[in-house]
Amino acid sequence: MTRLQAVIGANVLLGIVAFFLITTDWREGEDTLRLGDLTITGNAEAHRAFPSTRLTDAERQKLIEQMRTISTLPGYRVQGAHLSPARPVTPVIPADVEVTLDPSGRPYDVVLEKGATVERRRLAVLHAPSRRVAFMGGEDVPYPYVRDYKTIALAERPGRLYPVDAIWVHEQRGPDRIVGVVIVERDTPVARWSTLRETAYGTDAGLGAITTREWLTRPEGAEGGVLARRLDKWPKGRRFFVEDVDGRPGLDTLVFENGFGDGGFPAVAGYDASGARTAIVLWTIVAPWRLSFPQGTPPQRVTQREDALAACLAGRRTIDGAGCRLAD
Repeated sequence: MTRLQAVIGANVLLGIVAFFLITTDWREGEDTLRLGDLTITGNAEAHRAFPSTRLTDAERQKLIEQMRTISTLPGYRVQGAHLSPARPVTPVIPADVEVTLDPSGRPYDVVLEKGATVERRRLAVLHAPSRRVAFMGGEDVPYPYVRDYKTIALAERPGRLYPVDAIWVHEQRGPDRIVGVVIVERDTPVARWSTLRETAYGTDAGLGAITTREWLTRPEGAEGGVLARRLDKWPKGRRFFVEDVDGRPGLDTLVFENGFGDGGFPAVAGYDASGARTAIVLWTIVAPWRLSFPQGTPPQRVTQREDALAACLAGRRTIDGAGCRLAD
């Protein structure tokens, strides 16, 4: 046995011995190391192991393989190793992904419950004197810190008054939901959509909010209590509220239920044919995009998802290991 082999063998064995020293009862003076029917003898000095906890089959299998490796080194040998048969594992088959088709037969990016409809309608008009707005979780809006939020400059608009629309989903079962809100910057048609921010806001309360830079920079102790009380006394069935808290005329803060719950949600921008931004959408990704925004080329993510679902329905691929079927 060469010096290098001896050093390697000693280090490997010491690693295993150190592991069992922590978890077992050791007795000096023995010439073997035993684990069940497994025996190791090495260099005439070893110990007997009495495991304090029962090893799983996987742990025992891994240990045996490690010890077999040691046994190939000169001066070490393994006696009587018996491998227990592996227990069969029942595979988990994921449920099929449900798909809703548009009238042309192309999948939508998100399934829509049978009988559900999607509608866009005006929610509020916000006044942003500086033209700068911020997005956040609705639970954070009473007492935000300006350094925590990156504002976005909106396009110039008469009176700096910005319409905000909501995308509503009406389902046969359950109440209507807001699944997106749209800040209208210009009245020109949207030619294309593109992701503006992968995560525009995060929430632990299922709420989104839009407010102005004026509210972010207000003096401490301003109207935060007004918003806090509105949140605390949120009436059942109410999906949104608007307030004027920034000390300037006009409504400036919108808080809305996002139709999904907790998490992080993107902002998507719409651009007209000249390339000017016309709208910003805070989106929840729980309703078909093209039903909500029939104008303009969809965001790349939407098109990629629709292509994947079409291939899945055709049997050419799976979605996260699952097949696809048409929704009932």
